Parts: sequence; structure tokens; C-alpha cells
Amino acid sequence: VAGIVAAATVGAGLQQLVGTPLRYGQSADLSLIDAREDTIAALVADPRVAALHVVTSADVVLGSGDRAAAVATEHRLGALPQATAAGRAPERPGEVALGPRLAARLGLSVGDVLDVRLPAGGVAPLAVTGIVVVTTQQSGELGALGESLLVDPAQLPALATAEPLVGAYLQARPGQIDALFADLSDDLEVFRAETPDEIRNLADLLLLPELLALVLTLVGGAGLVHAVLTGARRHAASLAVLSALGGTPGQVRAAVAVGATVAAVPALLLGVPLGLAVARVLWWEIATGTGVAGDVALPWPVLVALGPVVLLAALLAAVRPALRATRTPPAAVLRGE
Repeated sequence: VAGIVAAATVGAGLQQLVGTPLRYGQSADLSLIDAREDTIAALVADPRVAALHVVTSADVVLGSGDRAAAVATEHRLGALPQATAAGRAPERPGEVALGPRLAARLGLSVGDVLDVRLPAGGVAPLAVTGIVVVTTQQSGELGALGESLLVDPAQLPALATAEPLVGAYLQARPGQIDALFADLSDDLEVFRAETPDEIRNLADLLLLPELLALVLTLVGGAGLVHAVLTGARRHAASLAVLSALGGTPGQVRAAVAVGATVAAVPALLLGVPLGLAVARVLWWEIATGTGVAGDVALPWPVLVALGPVVLLAALLAAVRPALRATRTPPAAVLRGE
């Protein structure tokens, strides 16, 4: 049961992640590279645009000497949703939010302090306010999913070690994406939303947890049937005594059914919490390594159906030994005792 719950939970997490672009920081429909201010102003005034953020990114040097990509987001129109794993985004200079992978690598969490070296000299201590997933225009390892840090727009110029990159990320109104993309593509470097390589790799594994859960279900079912049959054989003499003392066939069958239930209930009571605990650890490792939020997506249909299905399977497995116990004369069983 624990294995089935763990596999189903990890599978639910993969399904939710791959099917929800916001969870890996993809909330915009289109992005413009090296966006100019006049272009941004025209897009803000375009009725086909529902929301637009100006995203500035630049390399920074952490107090440890490592380099990272810092991102600052300015809301020009509406608000694009942001994936937040913990805490909140920075609201003023002196605050920072970290990508999940960067936070795990640095061993930092909400409430800690991140030191960033200033190009002019000295160090800027930034209070970690949250763990968020943001997109960046940086390439290579610095631009990897979950490796960026988010700062206030007023803070970024003092931290940047080179000229920042400015991009515009926009969300189109329903039905306007194609027309907007066609118009912008004539003169600008514009891109549709793309799935990061890390997410595409996970998408290739979507069927693996489901297949594992299916295999474990078959193995668990076989184990349950074996346990019920073995228990009935072990208590055959007790059932024969019950019949000899006047127990009715219904009472004998009920005794076998109770034994089967007793074999199944502990597996549920222990297996479900254990499976969820294992799944939480596994998913945290997967999510952190990928650079996304590590919260667990619970497979509610599986959890709700698991108890009745396991109990029903135990009772069905008890049908044959119960019939055999009622049809076998008690003397034939007790003679060998």
C-alpha cells in the first residue's frame, strides 16, 4: 500500500507540474528580447494585451563568490501570476526571493540573509523573503530553472556586474495570441512560451509512476490473497471447532471475512501515511533538482478509493476459503489435529 500511495503521489505531482506552466514560472504567452521603452508603451496601450511585465536580468556575484542571475520585475499592465513556494516576493530594496534550486544549493530559507557583492565594493545583505520560480533571459547554468534570484527593481542596478538585459513578458487576451505574435514578429524578436528542458525531461517520465503503481497493485493484490488464504488455512481447526459447537455457516463465513479484514486494515493504516511520507521526500528531491516548488500534489481519487478497494479485495479473497470451511465436515479437519 505504501508503494502504491508513493507512486501515485509522485505521478500526481508530475502531472500537475507538466500540465501547469505557472508552476515552472511560465505565465506569459509571449516574450520580447531587448524590449525598448517605446515598444513597451505601445504594447501597454494595445487592447489585445491583458498583462505585461518588464523583466530586467543581470549577473550578480554572491558573497560566496558564486555567480547568479538576478531578476527584477516591473508590472506595467495587469499582473502575471507568479509561482511562490514559500513566503513572498521582495517588495523593497534590501529584500530578495530565491529560486528553489538556488535556495537548496545555498542552504537558505525564508528569514535568512543572502550577501551579494557590490561592483563598487562592499556587500549588500539581502533578507530572504520567499522561494519563488522566475524566468530569466540569462543563458547557460545561470539561466537554469530555479537558479535565479528576484530583487526589487530599484536594487538591481547596484548589484549588476554588467549591462542588464531588458525583456517584456506579456499575456494576450483570449483568442489574440496568434494575431499579436504575427504583428510583433515583423519587426521584433518575439518568442512564444516554451517549455524548459527540465520540464520536458520530466514529461517523458509521466507514465513511469503509473506503471509502477500498477505493478505494485498487482503484487500487493497477490500478497493480500496469499495472506487471506494462509490465514484461513492456519485457523481451519478453529473454524471447525466453531462449527462443531453449533456455529452456523453464516457465522463461519463471517469469521473468515473478519480475518481477511484484519489482514487488510493494518496495511491501510500504516501504508497510507508511510507512502505519503516517502512521496513527500521523493517529490522534494525531484522538485528541488528541477528548480520548481516542492509542495506535494495529493492523488485524492486514489486515496479515497484505496480503502474500499483493498477491503473489497480482501473480502473477495475470503470467499473461497469461507465456502471451503462451511462445506468441510468439522470431523475431517479435527481428525488430523
